[in-house]
Amino acid sequence: MRFIGITGGVGAGKTEILKYIGQHYKCEIYLADDIGHKVKEPGTEGYQALVEL
Repeated sequence: MRFIGITGGVGAGKTEILKYIGQHYKCEIYLADDIGHKVKEPGTEGYQALVEL
C-alpha cells in the first residue's frame, strides 16, 4: 500500500486535486481536517483527552 500526502497553504488547491484524483483513479482519499474534527467530537476518546488537559 502506498500513501501520498498533499500539502499547501489555504487556497492552494489541495481539495480540488484530491477530488480529481478520487474521480479518475481507484484510490481512497482521507482528509486530515475531517479526521481531526471527528477525533474532537464530544463523546470520543480524543475529546475526553483534550478535556483532561
